[in-house]
Amino acid sequence: MTTSRRVWIGVAVVVGFAALLNLVGLAADRLSGGATVPGPDGSSYVTTTSGWAAYHDLLADKGHPVSRLEAPIRPGTLDPASTLLIAQPDSFALDARQADLIAAFLVDGGRLVLASTSFFGDLSTSLIDPPPVFGGIPPGSVTGLQVAEARGIGEVATSGLYAWSDTGGSLPLVGRDGLAVVAAAAIGEGRLILVADPAILSNGLIGEADNAALGVALAGENGRPVVFNEFVHGYGGDSLVSALPERWGTTLVLGAVALLGWMWAIGARFIPAEPEERTFPPSRGLYMDALAASIARSTDGPADGLREALERSGTAVDSTDPVALATALVARDSARRR
Repeated sequence: MTTSRRVWIGVAVVVGFAALLNLVGLAADRLSGGATVPGPDGSSYVTTTSGWAAYHDLLADKGHPVSRLEAPIRPGTLDPASTLLIAQPDSFALDARQADLIAAFLVDGGRLVLASTSFFGDLSTSLIDPPPVFGGIPPGSVTGLQVAEARGIGEVATSGLYAWSDTGGSLPLVGRDGLAVVAAAAIGEGRLILVADPAILSNGLIGEADNAALGVALAGENGRPVVFNEFVHGYGGDSLVSALPERWGTTLVLGAVALLGWMWAIGARFIPAEPEERTFPPSRGLYMDALAASIARSTDGPADGLREALERSGTAVDSTDPVALATALVARDSARRR
């Protein structure tokens, strides 16, 4: 089996295995009736306890036009008249360029609800300084502080795992005993809502205490469009490249080009392969040996044998000298070879 054949067989096996995994997953979903949708924490698609599908449906029921963003944030993607919700984003999904666009969205009047159990990288430094500081263990139930979005909110159930001991440059909205789980800050003409414990808006707790009322208040005024960012959970994207940070794109493309070049180099050529050894015509020595043997078999002596050989080749030489005849025969043979 040639090397190129082995390469293509390997590619076919990988592609076939990926297709088989997708078919198995589809069959399992069909057999289970598709009742439960597992996935990343905070995703509006996910119906398990840690998902936000119930919050998505709640806002739709309250009259908010609800949509999902499944592509990286680009100029013009975000409408400042809308509310953007980002819950438990993967740290690599929001690069510096997207963080800057979110900051500009807020300055222009946009509203962002950011629920995360950690502040990270480009997004935190672009939005608020200083950022909130995690610390302490909150009780299982906290209260609204009767300011801004928390006005009219009583008890809010929490996971009891995450809270801020210092809200930094933001105003506490929901908390207890010096700890806060929801805070807000004005950025330009917009509003930033920070949630330390994403569980308070999850499927598991949205129906507890006043959690649903808090979720509706955080989304903004009635009728305000709400966008759930699902790209940060790995959904959507125009291609595999778009699902990666932009700075990885060039490296990935160059790697693909190098792989194609390698496959071309080891693949079969479109022309016949050259023979391993070159075939040469018989050497002059072998010819002279054959000629000497022919002369030796002549019964009338060397001169007559040479003359007969010349006559067979169509050359007439008027000489009886064996040396002259042999020289003429060799010259004739050289001319015929050229």
